[in-house]
This record gives sequence, structure tokens and C-alpha cells, in this order.
Amino acid sequence: MRLKLLLIAACLLCAAPAAAHNRSISFSQWQWHDTHIEVSVIASARDATLLEGATDIRRSAVLLAQHARQYLRITDSLSGTPCKADRPFTPTPARAGFVRIAARYVCPPETTAIALENDMLFDLIPTHTHLARFRTAQDAANPAGTETMLTDTQRRFRFDPTQSPDEARGMFGTLADYFGLGVAHILTGYDHLAFLLALLLLAQTPRRILIMVTGFTLGHSLTLALAALGLVAANAVFVEAVIGLSIAVVAAESFLARRGLMALTGFVLVPLLYVLAGIGAATGGAMPLGAWGGLMLFCLCYGLAVRNLGDARAFAPAMTFIFGLFHGFGFAGILRDVGLPEGYALTGLLGFNLGVEVGQILIIAALWGALWVALRIPTTPFGKRLEARFGLRFIEFPNVDFYRHAAACLLVGLGSFWFVQRAVF
Repeated sequence: MRLKLLLIAACLLCAAPAAAHNRSISFSQWQWHDTHIEVSVIASARDATLLEGATDIRRSAVLLAQHARQYLRITDSLSGTPCKADRPFTPTPARAGFVRIAARYVCPPETTAIALENDMLFDLIPTHTHLARFRTAQDAANPAGTETMLTDTQRRFRFDPTQSPDEARGMFGTLADYFGLGVAHILTGYDHLAFLLALLLLAQTPRRILIMVTGFTLGHSLTLALAALGLVAANAVFVEAVIGLSIAVVAAESFLARRGLMALTGFVLVPLLYVLAGIGAATGGAMPLGAWGGLMLFCLCYGLAVRNLGDARAFAPAMTFIFGLFHGFGFAGILRDVGLPEGYALTGLLGFNLGVEVGQILIIAALWGALWVALRIPTTPFGKRLEARFGLRFIEFPNVDFYRHAAACLLVGLGSFWFVQRAVF
């Protein structure tokens, strides 16, 4: 019966979205000419289908236009007089997978700065991010215009053509915005959450957790900074695939190393990876053949090096550092989409990394606390006193190893699924 339940749970996990890094981001272009403003908004078709009544892309575009008319507003920043839409939002052609809407607003003649209020999609997707780019007729020297980032907690922005958005936001505002973005990224990054859970299963003590998480933090902080600043670049397909593999490897170690099966696992994985590489080449997969060869060599060498659970824990800091390098490239993906603010690039990077670290600490504390409550409190004198005083009855888990190994097996299945889906297809 237990085996059946595990298989069902594994199937449910594998049905989860594979693209764990697909973030909800929309974009808008604002072109200001004298008294009128041309605006276009682009959102992913996936996000637009969350609108009530959306049945297909065409219908989603219509509903997004109606949504924008209600939830996107611009006013004269000084007087508060609304700019009127003389051409309301309507759908326009967009590339595959996206919907695009456009409108034109007319502002009072004396308007020198506008206030943007954007409530689009945020109530549906709290982790949504919106990038707005502003240009004026005098921006010939700056064709890229100026950008600002709006989030669920920062939906308002004042655009003054004489002042860049980054200057208006300031250092502390930039730090706060990117801190929130980092926290949201780690809390909604399902593969990163799975990796942290795998670390907990392998470590099992606070001291080992601290050592492993420190290695992971050093690794992802290094590549996050290098990638976000444009100093290094990595193959995105390879990075995403290795992130999935890292979950499977760390989770598998928690029970395979205990039984001395890591070497056998390495020998089994080499031909499996060879077959997957052939399938990927035949189906036009984007994973380089050299990357496949590197993964085969890694699995073989690491399997031979880890003879028991003691070896696994001894290698853990180095391995979490190495895997952290790849997760750092994954973290940098959102910054590539959002971009770092001009003049405050280091501030934005620091805020984002701090947000990731704080989110990571919160997750580990919550997971560790939940495990401690579930597994330890019922057997402690404190737990007995709680039962006697408040009439509580804790559920006791007589076979802790079974549940630990069950969770590890589920993570191995999930990580393997993500690896194959990203590397082959």
C-alpha cells in the first residue's frame, strides 16, 4: 500500500510545471509626444489566460485589453488630472506565446510629469513583475529610453522626463525593490526549493545544514554576480538541466551512499546519459554534446569517490558549492529579464542577492521547524506536557527512515524529470 501511495505521489509531482524558472513578467513601452502618449503592453499568453473567461489567445488578448482599461491609469503628476484614452486599449499582433495591446492617452497641455498606476495582473499573480520603458520626443540621444520596475508592493511610479527613473527611486528604493524580487524569486523557484529540501535530507543536523548551505550560498552568489554584470555567460539549457540533476544527485545520496551503492549508480547512469544524449541529438535538443560527456564523467567519478554516507557528507560542502554555481546562473535569469538599474547596478545586485539569502533562510527554518515538530516533539517531555495540558494528540512516526527515504525518492524522480525534460526536449 505504501509503495502505491509513493508511486501516485511521484506521478503528481511529475505533472507539475517543468519550467520552474518561467516568471510572470510583462512589458510596456511609453512614447510621449507633446500632449499625447502612445503605449503598448506585452504579456505572456500563459499569464493572460488567468483572466476570467479566457479560452484561447485571441480571447485572452481581448480580456487583457479590458483589464488594462480598468487597472492601468496615468495622471498629471502635479494636478492629479487623469490623462484620457482617446484610443482605448485594443489587441494588436504579437509574436507566438504572447499577447499585445496598445492605446493612446491625451494629457493636459501643461503636463510636465505623469504618475503611472499599474494594477494589471498583480492581484492574479502576486509575484508578477512589470517593466515599463519611457521615451520622449527629445530622447534622440538616448534611444533606449529609461526603465522602471513595478512589483506587487510597488505599483506606482512618477515619470519626469528631466529625471531618470533610477534617480527618482534612489539607492534605498532600488535596494528594497530588488530585495523583494529576490525573496519572491526563491519562494517561487520550485527547483531551488526542492534542492534545499534535498540538502536537509542529506544533512540531518543543524551543523551540517549550515556547512552545506554556506557552500551553496558562496557558489550561487559568485555566478549570480558575474552573470548579472555580464562578465560571464553560460549555456542556459545546460544550466537548467544541471539544476534538475543536482536535486536528483543530492536526494539520492541520502540513501544510496548509506548502502554503498553510489559507484554502481555511477556505472548505471553513464549508459543512460549516453542514450539520452542520442535522443537529444535526434530530436534537435539544445544541450551540447560536450556537456553530455562532462555529465557522464562527473557521474562516474563522483560515484567512485563516494563509498559511504561519511564520504557523501565529507564531499557535501564542495558539491553544494559546485551545484551552487549553476543555481547562481539560474538566479541570474530573472535579472537578465528585468535588468539592473542604470547607476545602481551593484545596489540592485546586492538587494536581489540579499533577498535570495533571506528567502533561503526562511525556507530552511520553516522546513527544519516542521520536521522537528513532526518527528521530535511527540517524543519529548515538552510534547507530553502539551498533550496532557491541552488534550493534544500528536501523530507519531515510528519509522522515520521510511518517510525520509520516501521524500528522497520523490525528489530523485522530480529532479530526474526536470533534467530529462530540459536536456532532451
